[in-house]
Amino acid sequence: MKKKYSAGKREREFPLIIKNRKMNVCSLILNLFLAISTFFCTSYSVLVKIETGNMEGGYQALRYFTHLSNIYAAVCAVVMVVFCVKNIINDEYYFPKWALVLKHTGTVAISVTFITVVFFLAPYASALGMGFLFLFEENCFFVHLINPIAAIVSYLWFERGGDIKLKDSLFGIIPTILYSIVYFIMVVFIGEENGGWPDFYGFTFGGRMYLVPVVIMGMYLATFAISTIELHIRRKIGEK
Repeated sequence: MKKKYSAGKREREFPLIIKNRKMNVCSLILNLFLAISTFFCTSYSVLVKIETGNMEGGYQALRYFTHLSNIYAAVCAVVMVVFCVKNIINDEYYFPKWALVLKHTGTVAISVTFITVVFFLAPYASALGMGFLFLFEENCFFVHLINPIAAIVSYLWFERGGDIKLKDSLFGIIPTILYSIVYFIMVVFIGEENGGWPDFYGFTFGGRMYLVPVVIMGMYLATFAISTIELHIRRKIGEK
């Protein structure tokens, strides 16, 4: 059943109305920022064709999970923007469950990018002598750091309701599964020499195919853990 906070009986409900407006406005600002930032960052990478961080420029940029997760999260953000505007116009605070589950999957996808870069790739680059900030140069500063933070903060703090249960965390691994299928088809089954992709993430460890199932399971379990943890945090914040 749709739970709506209307503007009726304004004298008694005024504190709730003000709170809901603040939640809507904060969600609107963060989601708008994510959508606009992703548009310009992706356009810059594709059209300017400048290599940034560890990613190639041009249309090759669209094969990286970083850009694809940002684009997907931005699409989910646009959906939330529509409901935020609707809420502000109607003086209510309501997001349907399907929209929140969609936002959850987008947030998890871009969180995978954020966590992988901050806790694995950046320290690895630093160990190789390139410096920790190598993966945060130019527009990578946004796609690797600022955009993920905007998505996470908006989802965890400012988008309530939906009655999302912990079992819904399974939806969070869908983007990772879809990308891994495409990645391994392009890398393993087609191969760079036949027009596929090079193993730019190193998941085959230099052609050691027997490690691929281990990598896949580890990737799925890690994504599921991120999905579950974020959903749990969101529920705890919502209880306050």
